[in-house]
Amino acid sequence: MGWILLIVMAIAVAVLAVVVCALWLRIDIDDAMGSGRNLELIIDPAPHPIFPPGATEAVRDITVAVTALGPGLWFDLEGSLTQYDGTIVADLWPGQTLTATGQPITVTRRVDDAQIAALFVVITWKQPTRTGPRPQALRAPLNPIIDYQPLTTAIDARPEAAPAIPIRQYPIDEFYWHPAHHLRSRYQQLSPRWWLPGAGVSKPLGAWRPRPQATYNNTQTPGLPH
Repeated sequence: MGWILLIVMAIAVAVLAVVVCALWLRIDIDDAMGSGRNLELIIDPAPHPIFPPGATEAVRDITVAVTALGPGLWFDLEGSLTQYDGTIVADLWPGQTLTATGQPITVTRRVDDAQIAALFVVITWKQPTRTGPRPQALRAPLNPIIDYQPLTTAIDARPEAAPAIPIRQYPIDEFYWHPAHHLRSRYQQLSPRWWLPGAGVSKPLGAWRPRPQATYNNTQTPGLPH
């Protein structure tokens, strides 16, 4: 009798694990449908600054483009130039709706060249959830990271002997909401009490993190062009 009970419990645990995994995968797919992982953010600065007539400070034209790479619907998608703390310096475009079959959003803005190192491109949109629209965002620095890569053309060329060319990279961060942030928000809205530590005190409900990017090598994708 004891063995039968153990077998039944093991089967129940296995079924529960399958259900949890299925729900987790479904949630992950739903998040990806309207998340920033299906968006491509391109920053293309002019190669050289210019001095407008009568100006004493150099400026540079910055082109920002956003396009959808996969399925999804992005409501009220806005673009801004901000400081590190999110303070808006300039608006790039007002709220728009972006779809996978729609035209990319492309804007060119002239920026003081001396301020580029301290500015970020931030795009925000509203993601529908069960509890109402939730803000989502991506950001990337205007000042790129320069990575020098060898320029090789022959198959047997030695990378260490090839000339290096600079490659501009713009690392993209995504805004990540902490788990159970809805419950945290409600707790922070409670009246302060000595038996409720932290109640009535606003604390961050999310944070910025590097956007995950899945990469595969040739062995993992046999037969695909590379």
